[in-house]
Amino acid sequence: MQNSRTIRLFTGTYVDDELFQFVYDDVKDDFSGITFGKWVEAENLHFTYHFIGDVEITRLDDVKNALSSITKEYDSVLELRGISAFPTSRRPRILHIPVYDDGLLNDIYANIATALNSLSIKTEKRKFKPHLTLQRIKDFESHCFPDAVERYKDYDFGIMNSFKVSLIQSTLTSRGPVYKIIQ
Repeated sequence: MQNSRTIRLFTGTYVDDELFQFVYDDVKDDFSGITFGKWVEAENLHFTYHFIGDVEITRLDDVKNALSSITKEYDSVLELRGISAFPTSRRPRILHIPVYDDGLLNDIYANIATALNSLSIKTEKRKFKPHLTLQRIKDFESHCFPDAVERYKDYDFGIMNSFKVSLIQSTLTSRGPVYKIIQ
């Protein structure tokens, strides 16, 4: 539970808005009546490396220092291609776009874990699958969903020629999360 002495943090990368300037509304229209849930606002489209959670404000500088060599711009290509669902297409809870790279994202994920663990901040042990969450699905039409996903199976959403890893503050509000880049 976040209070005035803590700050809710995660590490992530925002995607280039221009990649989704026109197509995001089309995707939402195509899944309208098929999936039901909360769509991520276009300005909040990102993928997460590690959710850190609530951290004492007094420890914020330590977190920033530990991540300072990682939270930066990288000249490496990211490809956003296809639409898929977690955990499966038969039981979808997250509609997402997979993010493909040359392996650098896995290295960044591991380096962030090492930096956070050095501060005794626990990190996830799950296999890292970089993805851009589009919608948190509450319900879906099982007879239409597989066809909708299939239409976007190989859709090329674009390439980012560089990307930035950021430390991000997440403030929960009644209208949804508000994100702010801290570093």
